[in-house]
Amino acid sequence: MPSSLELTSVRGSSLESEGRKGLRLGRGQPSRAVTIAFAAFVTSLPFEAALIEGGSGLSISRLVGYVFFAFALLQPRTCFKRPPHAFWWFAGYLGLHALDGLFQPSMFWPEIFAKNLRLIQLLMVLWIGYNLFRYQRVVRWSLWGFGWGCVAVSGLLAVGIGTTQAPQGRETMFGQGANALAALVALGALTLLGMAYGRTSARRSTKVVAWGSLLVVVVAIARTGSRGGLVGLGAGLMTLMISRSSPRTWLRNAAILFLALIACYWITMSFEVTAMRWRSTLEEGNTSGRLPIFLAAWRMFEEKPLLGWGVVTNYYELGGRFNMLTRDTHNLFLWLLTELGVVGTIPFCIGLALCVRSAWRGRKSIQGLLPFALITTILTLNLSGTYYQQKWFWVILAYSLASENYLRARKTRSIVGADTRPLFVEATRPGAAIGRPKQRSRRVSLKP
Repeated sequence: MPSSLELTSVRGSSLESEGRKGLRLGRGQPSRAVTIAFAAFVTSLPFEAALIEGGSGLSISRLVGYVFFAFALLQPRTCFKRPPHAFWWFAGYLGLHALDGLFQPSMFWPEIFAKNLRLIQLLMVLWIGYNLFRYQRVVRWSLWGFGWGCVAVSGLLAVGIGTTQAPQGRETMFGQGANALAALVALGALTLLGMAYGRTSARRSTKVVAWGSLLVVVVAIARTGSRGGLVGLGAGLMTLMISRSSPRTWLRNAAILFLALIACYWITMSFEVTAMRWRSTLEEGNTSGRLPIFLAAWRMFEEKPLLGWGVVTNYYELGGRFNMLTRDTHNLFLWLLTELGVVGTIPFCIGLALCVRSAWRGRKSIQGLLPFALITTILTLNLSGTYYQQKWFWVILAYSLASENYLRARKTRSIVGADTRPLFVEATRPGAAIGRPKQRSRRVSLKP
């Protein structure tokens, strides 16, 4: 049954039992090796920038990703089933991206080629992740691993182990940008809370540990001095606590959320650098130079609204307007508009809209509100940053798309009545045909 937070039980509930039974009746389940490899890949995402050997770019996450892809090739019928509709819209964006790169100055071609190659890899993550996230065991192992991996990184950052100094007295790890690291660990904390409160049979100790992990993550975010990471976490928490239950439950959730936000505020203001950044924002409207960047990027879009300035070229053009070599737009949508204009932005945004729709529909499934809370968080984070080239961005999109399949599988099982033979209807793309179950023959007696 759904929990009071409208996050359905991940373990121990009748709904999850139904989901497992349905999946057991089907063929082509991921093997244990594929499941473990994918869970290890998702768990390693917080360490994506860690332990780069000799500047070769070989990190723990990349190495685990190669191993996982090798295992996926051994089970192609499971990992490479027909992709969702959103995949083709993102692939359309990639096609335009690659085509436009051919018309850019040749000195940008190596950078354009590297970016195209990375986007292809990210699309593969979306495709394979979508097919694997349709299995509850994969969801459970992967999300728990991702959450605890983020907490591990947050713990190191909170106690100051392995940290490095960033500009303005901020701290970070593994050479990552402070804002990117804060965004990542915020998603991990939200994942743990969603998994803990998504279990009606979850122990109280599990919930206490989840809230304790949230405090560790908030301390880590405060050390980074990131404001966007904290805002994204707050947006995810508010989405996670949405409930259409009784007024008593709603008030309880509101009280929990209020206490969590108060704790976040108190911890954040206890760090001088972060407190100073927040005061400058609230009192002086200081956005660390983002407002001039947004205005300049918008003027670039107005100058070339249809096709944009071109792949990578927009990066250098915006930097030139600030007497710098390059400059990021610090906003995903402004990046798309300045890069490929309206033509390239439309397919990408349609793909995002399909992901949001799937996550919203999937809130009534055994996944509850967690997919919708996660995608709300990444969209909020991308209002002050450009994170669409991060692996965790596409993993969350894959999970959001897959969450809708649990709802369709549940509806399908409800259609198959008690007088029908057992039938497994594979949850694939929206609108998939559902076979009509064969009715059992019955003998009807004419005697009174």
